[in-house]
Amino acid sequence: MTDYTTPETDITKGLEILRRETLQEAATAPGDLEALAPGDIKRMVAVFQPRSLEGRLAEDDQHVATLVDAIGNAKSPRFLDPILVWWSGVHWYVVDGFHRLLAYRKAGVNQPVPVAVFSGSLEEAVEAAAAANSKDKLPMTKKDKNNMAWRLTLFFEGRSKRQVARSCAVSERNVANMRKARRELLERGEKLENIPEEWDDARRFWQGIDFPENHDFDAARQRKVERMAKALSRALGRTAYRDPDVFAAALKFNEARLPRWLLESHEWADDVADFLQARADLEEDENGDY
Repeated sequence: MTDYTTPETDITKGLEILRRETLQEAATAPGDLEALAPGDIKRMVAVFQPRSLEGRLAEDDQHVATLVDAIGNAKSPRFLDPILVWWSGVHWYVVDGFHRLLAYRKAGVNQPVPVAVFSGSLEEAVEAAAAANSKDKLPMTKKDKNNMAWRLTLFFEGRSKRQVARSCAVSERNVANMRKARRELLERGEKLENIPEEWDDARRFWQGIDFPENHDFDAARQRKVERMAKALSRALGRTAYRDPDVFAAALKFNEARLPRWLLESHEWADDVADFLQARADLEEDENGDY
């Protein structure tokens, strides 16, 4: 079972999926494990990885390439530090070690690789992921850390100010302000799933800055999409449609990491999955001819 493409979702739906899995009959982890095949480890990026770092799973190609070199031959690999995993009751999820998991997959390693099992609750696993991401493995900006702290505050009410502050490397004063924002937003009737996941947006929404009381974030995003689409159309006409290869090359020339970001975006998730499935079906058909 190789999880090449994990359908991504927002944190609200991701948490709903994970919480539902924790209620399954197999909620107890299947024994003390020290190794798992890379294909048996799933990702839930929206929950365990900061939103602003999602693209960086492939952004730091040089780092991943270095890890692939360190792994060496796929049949007799040199193993990296254990990947931190958590059992949901149905699947194993990576909590810390996204780059190591990606490197094993890129290196073609199918045999079990070292893992460390995180045995806490879902809330504790998310907190552990936040703490791991706050370290300097993948440098986080102040905005990244605030977003992680806000997500923990917004979706996990039971965590103390000190726990959140330490996990996300932010001040307790910041966390106190976030708790106040959460409480007042809910008191005025806002639904949890409608509150912005990014702290800057949530703070403006809470304080009534820029956003009217009935602000529709989905509609605002769609308007932004349409403005950008019109700008591209005015600048390029039908050039991109007539010569998509040149258009793709131009995008990559302008920003070499952009293709990776696009492939990992929520907007393209279904298209990428469909393409990979169609290619796999074609390869299966061709192999069946021999």
